Amino acid sequence: MEGKTQEAVAAAAGMSVGTARSWQHGPLPLEGRTSRAWRTRPDSFASIWSEPVEPLLQRDRERALQATTVLEWLEERYPGRFSPAQLRTLQRRLRDWRALHGPEQEVFFPQVHPPGREAQLDFTDAGELRVTIAGQPFTHLFFEFLLIHSGWRWVGLAFGETFEALQQGLQGALWGLQLPRALRKLDKFDFLVLDDLGYLPQGAAVSEVLFTLMAERYERRAIGITSNLVFSQWDQIFQNPIATAAAIDRVVHHSVILEFDVPSYRTGEAKGRQQNETNDNYRQEEKRQK
Repeated sequence: MEGKTQEAVAAAAGMSVGTARSWQHGPLPLEGRTSRAWRTRPDSFASIWSEPVEPLLQRDRERALQATTVLEWLEERYPGRFSPAQLRTLQRRLRDWRALHGPEQEVFFPQVHPPGREAQLDFTDAGELRVTIAGQPFTHLFFEFLLIHSGWRWVGLAFGETFEALQQGLQGALWGLQLPRALRKLDKFDFLVLDDLGYLPQGAAVSEVLFTLMAERYERRAIGITSNLVFSQWDQIFQNPIATAAAIDRVVHHSVILEFDVPSYRTGEAKGRQQNETNDNYRQEEKRQK
């Protein structure tokens, strides 16, 4: 106990100050002891061990025979020679004999997988595995990410076993881990607005998250979308013709589409401010000339 007085340490340990002082400067109680390699009393089982106890243990291939059973059997066979007080000695003898002469046991190391600590990742070539769909070869390369504890798995397409594919796969897996929690939070809102969809280019991982959000809210929650891109240009958002078609199909179903072919009100406001500033400058110039 750093920073404590010797009296406080002794009181906390439940000992006298003199004992604490001797232990502080001298060896601890267990440090002075040496392991004992001799017996303190004669071995009561030495004369009957090789016959009949050892043959009895040799027939016990399943290690089901307990020391209590052997001791009861010896008490019946040799009345007055053994007592229950010798059970612990017999247990040690059985343990030592089985370790040296008993049947072999399976050796295994338990695999402990703490949650959120370990994961595996690998690339899987469907072409090498001869995967087919409707009789057609499915020659694609997959990136797989697996959490060891829960068995949660994320799979995505990869264009090669490269560092870029590994980076994209890990990013997609991390998105997949965080996405369900984010979707549950957004599910609390009855109406969700996606403003200026497609205004900035996004990566494939973000496009997958966007499609998942739209698919999760389809026919369950309302969603509003504003965009300067017509449907024929949505491949710039999802970067995948299949995902683009599926997203448009979900958007137009049950939806009301409003198309505005008018000038931008932001541009109009900017022009108005610029004109007002020009008029103000012109008036100030007139005042100075007068």
